[in-house]
Amino acid sequence: MKRPPALVQFIPFDPTKKLSEATITSGDGKSVRIVKARSTQSSLGKPSVPGSAAVKELEKQGFRVLAVAEGRLAVR
Repeated sequence: MKRPPALVQFIPFDPTKKLSEATITSGDGKSVRIVKARSTQSSLGKPSVPGSAAVKELEKQGFRVLAVAEGRLAVR
């Protein structure tokens, strides 16, 4: 039976870094890092070209775009 995700660490919004993040252990036992911060996410991984275009269009219209990224933790 697969276990539900478990929170390992949560870092509240840091205005200096302009992001908040959490690390969880997924049901299959793998660590996953979840980051919430549109402006910072592009420095954490390869941005989606269609996604970036959509964000730029929404920002031109005056919308504030928030995004959430999820992915496996890299082994360092």
